[in-house]
Amino acid sequence: MTMWRPARTILIAAFAVIAACSGARAGTLDLTVFNPNRTGQPGDVFMFQGTVTNNTADTEDQNSLFLNFSFDPELDPLELLSGQSFSLLPGETSSTMDLFQITLSPFAAMPAVYFADAFLQDSGRGFSDVSTVSISAAPEPGTTGLLMGGALLLWIGRRRTKLGGKRNE
Repeated sequence: MTMWRPARTILIAAFAVIAACSGARAGTLDLTVFNPNRTGQPGDVFMFQGTVTNNTADTEDQNSLFLNFSFDPELDPLELLSGQSFSLLPGETSSTMDLFQITLSPFAAMPAVYFADAFLQDSGRGFSDVSTVSISAAPEPGTTGLLMGGALLLWIGRRRTKLGGKRNE
């Protein structure tokens, strides 16, 4: 039994080191998306801007940061962050920059609301919280006006038909 005591101690120490390393994060990243709720028509492209705050211990730049997405199938996101030149020291917040764009499918149902989640990740272990954006698909105002005008004309025509029928009797 005495022979297993050093092996057991080494094994416990190894598990403790593995557990500590797997749960350790040097810091986090903050992703702020401005105006996350939009309204438009199918086929529209929406540009999302915001800022990135580097709370990690490392300097981050366009080569070490990237966005991950989870989104409804009617949306097509495109990351724009890596195409810009920037560098963020630890504790620094970026100026306002283009983060990503989302295209609403030309075949998206209306009216409906579609969602996309985005989070920032660096090449190390830093992550941001999830930022959710929404896009509401609504008919064009001209289409709505045309439908209402047509309904009004049908109502007027029906009313005239009813009034004309009463006069002849």
